[in-house]
Amino acid sequence: MATKFSEMYTLFLSQITDYEIGQLTREDVEKLSYTYLIRGLINVQEIETDIMDINEQAQEFNNDLSLPERLIIAKSMKLEWLRDRIYQEDLMRQNIGDRDYKAVQGTAYLDSLRVLANQLLDEIRRDLLRNDWGKSSSYSRLMQ
Repeated sequence: MATKFSEMYTLFLSQITDYEIGQLTREDVEKLSYTYLIRGLINVQEIETDIMDINEQAQEFNNDLSLPERLIIAKSMKLEWLRDRIYQEDLMRQNIGDRDYKAVQGTAYLDSLRVLANQLLDEIRRDLLRNDWGKSSSYSRLMQ
């Protein structure tokens, strides 16, 4: 049974607080979530299940993803959302100038976003390793 993209959207949206997304229409939220999903897949392409095998028409993966795999992909979507926040803050800093940006404590916020993104990337990497090592097929490959 294939995993629907909408399942991924729900897992992703449960991890973030973004009032701007809350003001979008359902269709726009799905488009935005789809963008984060597609961009996020590249971060976790090491997952044993072929996550690049998707059916865009049916809005689903052609494979059934395990719960750990779905959670890892949702974290990767969150990472892409966070990277968008960092990009927006960088643009804000460029638009209003470094000195004024520092005056409104924007630099500290931008730095904290970058730290969060790095921590989330590390967490995703640990989850990928944990998921891979938790599968018996990984052990059998080592024994060959």
